Amino acid sequence: MRHCQAFSFAVLAALTAALGSGCGDSTASGTVSGEVLYAGAPVEHATIQFTPKDGKGVAAGGKVVAGKYSVPNVPLGTVTVSVTPTAEAMAGPMSSEDSAREAAERAASKKKFTPKPPSFPVDAGGNKVTFEVKAGQNTFKIELTTPRPR
Repeated sequence: MRHCQAFSFAVLAALTAALGSGCGDSTASGTVSGEVLYAGAPVEHATIQFTPKDGKGVAAGGKVVAGKYSVPNVPLGTVTVSVTPTAEAMAGPMSSEDSAREAAERAASKKKFTPKPPSFPVDAGGNKVTFEVKAGQNTFKIELTTPRPR
C-alpha cells in the first residue's frame, strides 16, 4: 500500500513539474517603454497596443500620457504597434463660452497660457509599425506624422 502511495506521489510530482515548466516559453515577455510624438510634439493622451504579428499570443497595451508610455508583459518577437487617440485627445474645439471662461480664469490667476500638444488622426503616418521585442527592457520611440492625401 505504501509503495502504491509513493508511486502515485512521484507521478503527481513529475506531472506538476512538467506542467509548471510548460512546453516552451510561451509566457516570455519584455517591457517596452518610450515616447510617442505627433508632428514633433508629445502625444498628450492615447493608448498603445502591442499585438503579435503572427497572431499567436496575447496583445499587451497601456496608456500614453504626456508622450510617455511603459507597457509590461509584451510578448517576445515581432509585434505590430498601434497608437489610438483616447477621448481626451479626440475632444473637439472648445465652445466660445468655455474658451472665454478659461481665458478669464487664466487672467485672474495670472497663469501663462501653454497650448496643449496636438491630438492626432487615427490614420497618422508611422502608426501600425512593427517592432522586435526582446526579453527584458526595450525602448521604442514612435514618431507619428500627418496622413498622406488619398
